Amino acid sequence: MNKRPISTHQGRSTSSGSSASTNHEVFYSFGFIHGVSIGSKWGQQQNESTEHSTQTMTITYEDEGMQSRESCVSNEYSIQEGIVNNQEIQTDSEEEVIKRIKQECEQKVSTGSILSFLKNVMPQMEKELENAETVHYVSFMDYDVNWSVDIEEMSAAHELKLPERVLKKLKEPLSVTDLSWNCKGNMLGVSFGRLNTTGWCIEPGYICFYLINPDIYTDFNLDPKVTIENEESFVMKIAFHPDKHNIVAAGTYDGGIKVYKVHQDTDTLLCQTPIETYSHRDPVTSLQWVKNRYDDSFLIVSMSGDGKMFLWTINNKLEQPLTAISLVHPSKGTPLGGSSLSFLNLFGSSALSQKKVPTLDSSFILGTEVGNIYKLAISDSKMITTRKLATLKKGVVNFKEEKIEFSYDNGTGYVHTIDSNSFNKDLFMSCTNDGLVRLFNSFKDKDILTLQPSTDRCAGAKFSPFRPMVIGVANSNGHLYMYDLLESFTEPINDIDVTQDGKSLTCLEFNKHNSLLLATGDSSGRAKVFLISTRLSQMQPQEILKCHQLFSLSSIKNN
Repeated sequence: MNKRPISTHQGRSTSSGSSASTNHEVFYSFGFIHGVSIGSKWGQQQNESTEHSTQTMTITYEDEGMQSRESCVSNEYSIQEGIVNNQEIQTDSEEEVIKRIKQECEQKVSTGSILSFLKNVMPQMEKELENAETVHYVSFMDYDVNWSVDIEEMSAAHELKLPERVLKKLKEPLSVTDLSWNCKGNMLGVSFGRLNTTGWCIEPGYICFYLINPDIYTDFNLDPKVTIENEESFVMKIAFHPDKHNIVAAGTYDGGIKVYKVHQDTDTLLCQTPIETYSHRDPVTSLQWVKNRYDDSFLIVSMSGDGKMFLWTINNKLEQPLTAISLVHPSKGTPLGGSSLSFLNLFGSSALSQKKVPTLDSSFILGTEVGNIYKLAISDSKMITTRKLATLKKGVVNFKEEKIEFSYDNGTGYVHTIDSNSFNKDLFMSCTNDGLVRLFNSFKDKDILTLQPSTDRCAGAKFSPFRPMVIGVANSNGHLYMYDLLESFTEPINDIDVTQDGKSLTCLEFNKHNSLLLATGDSSGRAKVFLISTRLSQMQPQEILKCHQLFSLSSIKNN
């Protein structure tokens, strides 16, 4: 260590007091001292350590080529043989990815662009749908999907009667007068009255509603969920609303129209027609809902043997009809007693026709009590909207006569049913007292095909809503006849003795929402639900095309 010199210094300091001063002398001296040295010990002491070793299995590698493509929300990759494409991996949460995709879609597609696109393509799409009725599209003609279990033979699944408390009050059994399925296809409405009554009626009628489980096909003696008693007279016709499953209209023997709302175990009377000069005075013979395409409302069409036809709306509580039509014989000028009517299918075999709801602006076929059959149309159907209620004067109803567009060959006796085909806009059939079922093209006065299942009176005939060439016929001998016109024009494919005691069948109704179900009613007050065989319920290859070829006007002229 170097020695540092320490110096000495001699100085003087002065301090002042009260009156005297004192001088101090301070001496400093300098010299040399020894430093301290501290040595490093780094590297002099060695750290202790140990050695270990591990052993693993030998890893083998194999090179293979592969080709795959996959895309998903969270990641995506693309690998081709010999080429590897590296792409970014998306690791965001699923919610964030979905949110970002929605935002990107909203930025790329606006509501305005969608509407513009639809306006451009809709005219062509509508044109193609109309052309589909005549053009032979064969792409899917042989494609037939069967989602249900095959049913080889028709069989009875349910037997429905009036509740015991009602049966005990009756002196004589009531007949089933009409049947109607609701828009879900899970409830059947059955009306009860008598078909051979003349003059005044002072007995009550009934409507029973039965829940039909589509998965249970062997539930006999099913009790009704709701029973409505009409104290004034029999109930002759019923019709469920096309869109509302618990709204039902009823037509009575005294000419009244009532609309009910059916709840789980009860019912509510929503509205009914008053007894006025513009009401029906005879039993209601036809009752159905039709759609007005100009304001998307549903109207009730009623008809009776008094030669009157009314259009009602529940928007005015049935206080008075929107339109009143007088049915008059074209040459004699006498009132025509209407017995049945059916609106023709306006849309043919297009997708719109599968809604199976008749429209007000289409022509309708009228059957009469004496066997006449006519084609008519409501001339001012475009003007009949719910807005018309604002211009109606209460209590003032003007009757109008509609021009008869076409007359068809008469049958013999009462026309029990007129029914239009759901797949062919020109095809309809009539069922009359002479036991004949006649199939017509609406532009030809003579029938194209005649079916005679027996020599007994026919009580009703209906087209299948799922197969254009299948027809069900209810007969007064108690038998149900099922025709498949793809198989035979003369012989029924099924002949079922429904009543088994000779009682007459009075009506039948296909379920428009379940292809396997069909209901019948008889004169002893029993209703039965049948399972339809798969062959009769499933559309067959090229069936619509064959129906058009058989019943189109061009094929008739060629023959």
